[in-house]
Amino acid sequence: RAALRNTKIPKINLVPGELDGEMEFELSDDPLDCTRLEMHNIPICVSLTKIGNYYVIDPSAEEESCMSMQLTVAVDKDGNFCSMSKSGKGAID
Repeated sequence: RAALRNTKIPKINLVPGELDGEMEFELSDDPLDCTRLEMHNIPICVSLTKIGNYYVIDPSAEEESCMSMQLTVAVDKDGNFCSMSKSGKGAID
């Protein structure tokens, strides 16, 4: 999250291109001419990984290498589901 707070997005303008009707992106060269990401609506992601007959929440890379399946859920600050993703084989028992 700290990396996202420090992320700067350069200012971009649309300008007419060389061909009729074509538009091009123009990036500002000024390092101070930028915006920061809004951080107030960033969801929280939690992963549930199945290893054998056990479940691990937010597994390490080593634990992920042993998994048979993984479910990742993202929720916002109000508890609304933003995303759900399942990988691997099998079902959640």
